[in-house]
Amino acid sequence: MSSHTFDKTTIRTLATDNSYYRGEQYLRMGKVRNLVIDDNTYRAHVHGTHRYVVEIWGDGEQLACTCTCPYDWGGICKHIVAVMLSILQREESDQQIEHITTAKPQASIPLDELLTSLSAEKLRSFVRVQAAEFPQLAENLQIFSAGASETDKTVEDYQGEITSALQNANLTDPHEYEHYHYEYDDEFDEENQGDTVESLLDTFVASARKYHTQGNWIENAKIQEAIVRACGQIATAGRDKEGVDYEEEENEEENDNDDYEVYDDTGFVEDASYTEAHRALSRWAEALADAKPAKDKRRMLERLAALFAENPYGFAPETWEKVCTQAVCNKTEALHVLTTLKKGVPRLDQHQEKAGVLLHLLDLSGESERFVKVGRTAVGDYPHLALPLSEKLATIGKKRDAIKIAIDALDRIEESPYAYELYKTQQDLRRFLLRVGDRRRDYKRMVECAKALLFSANQLDDYLLLRDMLRTRKEREALIAKIKEECTGAALIDIFSAEERWDDLLDAARTHSHDRDFPRMIEALQDRFPTACFDLYKQMLLDLADSGADRRIYQQVADHARQLQKIPDHDEDFAQLMGEVVEKYPRRLGLMEELGELAELGKQWRDRARRARYERATSGAMTNMSIDELMHVCPIGHDDQKKLRGERITWNRSSAALVWAVLTAYGGRMDAADITTAIVEHRHCMPQSAGSQRSTGIRMLEALGYIEVERQGNRLCGVRLIKKGKSAKPQ
Repeated sequence: MSSHTFDKTTIRTLATDNSYYRGEQYLRMGKVRNLVIDDNTYRAHVHGTHRYVVEIWGDGEQLACTCTCPYDWGGICKHIVAVMLSILQREESDQQIEHITTAKPQASIPLDELLTSLSAEKLRSFVRVQAAEFPQLAENLQIFSAGASETDKTVEDYQGEITSALQNANLTDPHEYEHYHYEYDDEFDEENQGDTVESLLDTFVASARKYHTQGNWIENAKIQEAIVRACGQIATAGRDKEGVDYEEEENEEENDNDDYEVYDDTGFVEDASYTEAHRALSRWAEALADAKPAKDKRRMLERLAALFAENPYGFAPETWEKVCTQAVCNKTEALHVLTTLKKGVPRLDQHQEKAGVLLHLLDLSGESERFVKVGRTAVGDYPHLALPLSEKLATIGKKRDAIKIAIDALDRIEESPYAYELYKTQQDLRRFLLRVGDRRRDYKRMVECAKALLFSANQLDDYLLLRDMLRTRKEREALIAKIKEECTGAALIDIFSAEERWDDLLDAARTHSHDRDFPRMIEALQDRFPTACFDLYKQMLLDLADSGADRRIYQQVADHARQLQKIPDHDEDFAQLMGEVVEKYPRRLGLMEELGELAELGKQWRDRARRARYERATSGAMTNMSIDELMHVCPIGHDDQKKLRGERITWNRSSAALVWAVLTAYGGRMDAADITTAIVEHRHCMPQSAGSQRSTGIRMLEALGYIEVERQGNRLCGVRLIKKGKSAKPQ
């Protein structure tokens, strides 16, 4: 790109007023830096909330641009505006923009040969120099040298380092903009942004991961435990503050701010710390799952069991169940943990909040009688324990007791206001009942159970199970009718494909056109109903394109368009659709970029359609056609744009078509001033704007050979149309 193919009018057209205004501000503030031309592409850095990279390339209708910022509110972002304005400013002041050529990557260095050629002393010297410049190298070397051996650092040592890092940090809320409802353009000062709990822990988490890669699971476990304890203490410190009546404060706040939504920003550090403690607890369990040898693992399991026994940070019972299930893997380990817990928790079996972990340990240790006793005691308060209890009862031959426990638990869950939290438990209990229940004896209950499973999980296997249970054709048809009303698109595809009910699936596609599984429906149907599928998919795509103007929607439109193109026997219809999209959204450069070759296909169809309209209009002598109608049949097309490559002429088909239409309407020959007057009358615009459109259109038409221009020096006089049809309004 040797020169720009846009002006300020183009930029205003591409951007919202706010983006244009902010882009001007950024330019004045000097935020555009490192502007270069690299292989016909403008590239620059724009310093806003972060440093963003902007690229601009192409010309005319092919002008394209990208920015690494997350802007998606329609039009180009302020960073692109700033760079475009900077380009114009440079060229207006005759400042050269540096041309660069991106270096190609060199061949990889033969590292093994280099290492072999160096002596041990030279390697030590090199490492000392590099470690001084890159401190991370020394830490990596320390981890590497330790191998699988435990270091001298204790959990308490790591905990002290983590606590110190958190206490000395400038912690900020990473979601602050959400609480205060900032608009996208209300940016934060980059220099004033602080750290987050997660970012401060990244170094420790990375070190733990490196130790684990070396087989040093113990060091990994120590670091994860240290994170749990350091973050857990910070999380609970906020809960233990004395002298604050939170309920009273909340009531006062509600009374003073009845009309406003108030965000309390005092607890984000505690909340973030609790989240990170929870994550570290899971990583601690993962480290223990890979642990060996047995002696070291038992020692580390004792620490996990001690924390579980005390549970000072208030982790939920379900969390501990997942952790202990992953960490404790065999009978020996289970017995060791049970012994540890017995010492730390008096009357362990009566602590219902610990029953889930206890059931896992008792199952591994083989204590079935104690397992059932603990389970029966806890299942009333913790319905999710009904499944392992029922499974155990069925295993030891108490099938009817197992079924009763499962049914009672399901009834309690369905009556609970928090049933959604126990969704998986419900599903598992239903599957258990269908597996062990007597279908002949409890037919009605089993069918209802199967229906509840099908319409909540929407799985093909559940449908097949229920279908085979039903005794009459009438029952099966009633089931199909209910499936149409209540099942998801994915389930409809699976069920109707398995039953080869293609008409039913087509009906479902008509009512699920905005379902995420709609493309799969079309794919299953397109060979059987190509025309119906094309019409359905076309309407869905057009609705999506109309729904917004951001990169995410553009990508979805392009993806759906490529899927739509696969429908057989509709190549011309598809090309026409792409032509309509190109015609309707010419200024959505991001959309054209995402469509890529499909946009080119649409432009080719549009040009063919224009030529056809022009030929029909010519044969009809263009009689009584308005200027707008003449612009619509103007033969200038995509092929003409290619002819201007290399010319210093801005491609603007709208202006060229307007001038062509005016000349055609007024006999094919006019004075330049009369063309301006005609444009003013047609567009109801100022003479200056009309003159700009006339000049742009005349330059294009002359370069393409559509007109001849008479000049007196630099002054335009007569303009004569060469390629035209018979005039509608003789001048």
